[in-house]
Amino acid sequence: MHNPIVAFLTVQMFQTSFKRTNHENTLNKDFHRNVIWANYPSIVAQLQMSPAIYRLLQEKGILPDQQIQIIQRECSQELKVAKLLSLLEGEGCWVLEPFFDLLNETGYVQLAKVLQSTALTKCQAKQEDSGNKSKLWNQMQTLEQELEKGYMEESLTLQRTLEDMKREYLLQLQDLENEFVFTERERDVARRERNMALQERELLLRQNKELLKTLKHVRQSLEQQENKWYGADQTSQALAYMVPMRNKWNLFPVVPAKLNIPFVFP
Repeated sequence: MHNPIVAFLTVQMFQTSFKRTNHENTLNKDFHRNVIWANYPSIVAQLQMSPAIYRLLQEKGILPDQQIQIIQRECSQELKVAKLLSLLEGEGCWVLEPFFDLLNETGYVQLAKVLQSTALTKCQAKQEDSGNKSKLWNQMQTLEQELEKGYMEESLTLQRTLEDMKREYLLQLQDLENEFVFTERERDVARRERNMALQERELLLRQNKELLKTLKHVRQSLEQQENKWYGADQTSQALAYMVPMRNKWNLFPVVPAKLNIPFVFP
């Protein structure tokens, strides 16, 4: 499985190694320049350009003929030497040895020794500096390995934590799904009970309406019957009052039934 942390550390180590190599190459490239610049005033003051020097520059392959002609076109010895040193700086570190030989062969032995001494001193300093840098590089590699190990352990710990969180999340999700299913069932039951209650309510409302209608008819019937009873009662009371008065005043004589005489009101 691709680990982004390891990939990042690998890229960082490669970039650090590349920078270190590039820095060392820069130091090697600047070594002969440092030797020349350390002795620049002495070389300009002591060296006199001559046909022998021009010839050895070409024979030893230090400079091509075209560059030698550029040096020769300068108007003074100091400028010629300065141009020579400038062209030597543009070359690599390999020019030091043949240039030292050129100085020895053309009688500048003391100047050659000074340059060689400077080169040796700078070489030793460079070796010491390289040794210190090598120690620092080893320490940096050790630190990077420890960091990589720590990142790996942290990555594994984080991965285990994420897996545990994922497992717990799935369990909670399953519980929520079960609860959701149960809630849906309860909702369906409640919905059915509500529909049944509504149907019962509608039925009760219809029955109540019919009952009210029946009660209304019964009430009307009772009122009609009560009115009839009340009228009959009034008639009975009137008759009960009129009979004694008739007997008292003899307004209505009693006809014997046997005589079959029709009763005529006076």
